[in-house]
Amino acid sequence: MVIAGVLILRLRQPDADRPYRAWGHPWSTVTSLFAWLLIALFQAVAEVEAAVYAAIMLAISWPVYRGFVRSGSN
Repeated sequence: MVIAGVLILRLRQPDADRPYRAWGHPWSTVTSLFAWLLIALFQAVAEVEAAVYAAIMLAISWPVYRGFVRSGSN
């Protein structure tokens, strides 16, 4: 999510201050994101039961999170 966040930030705010510069950006960032997505996919296939539990927890926690954000009680 952090790697995707960097890409989204650079798209939304291209003129924002950059405390550092990454070599090869955006291609190195996109390559890293793709590699980590492949690793996560292979891990989910290798441990299907854990992936199902994680998906269930995500499905439960997302509406709860949205409820807290809308109520303003972070």
